[in-house]
Amino acid sequence: MNVELDILQYIVDNEVCVDAPSIDDELVASGRVDSLSLLQILGFVRERFSVDLMQAAGPEDFVTIRKMADAVRRLKRHAS
Repeated sequence: MNVELDILQYIVDNEVCVDAPSIDDELVASGRVDSLSLLQILGFVRERFSVDLMQAAGPEDFVTIRKMADAVRRLKRHAS
């Protein structure tokens, strides 16, 4: 499972932002993603990985795709 690529693919396929970010680009701070788009991404993460980052993670986990993916892996590991 490549969480980063799944999230990036969702962003590209659903045109969540104008230009595709790299996995280390800041999403909101760079202006690539607005708050509504971030909620869409978090909804995808919840559905795809059965992890609710809104409830179980902090804002620092939403900064980049890599940080989201790290949070998904961390939370799934703790759930096992």
